[in-house]
Amino acid sequence: MQGAVQKQVFYVGTDNLVHHLSELLPFSEMVEVTPINPNRPVVEGMQQQDHSYVENVVWEFDPTTGSFMEKVIVRIDVKVTQHEQIRVATGVVA
Repeated sequence: MQGAVQKQVFYVGTDNLVHHLSELLPFSEMVEVTPINPNRPVVEGMQQQDHSYVENVVWEFDPTTGSFMEKVIVRIDVKVTQHEQIRVATGVVA
């Protein structure tokens, strides 16, 4: 799984002007997919759906040092599917 989080910080400086910082934070994470049925493992060629999102942003500002710390928590949610065509009987009365 690869992605990037774009963040923008606006703040009022000691000069009473509004300042802006923009940053693009790339990330990469290996996602282990456990199959529902162990007899049908995940193989190359299956489709993936990414439903990941930013779950939380935690920040802290230290006015004595002027340092700003920020943590962005990304919830990685990946679904793997495989399309299959199967034959079904229609019009069968039991």
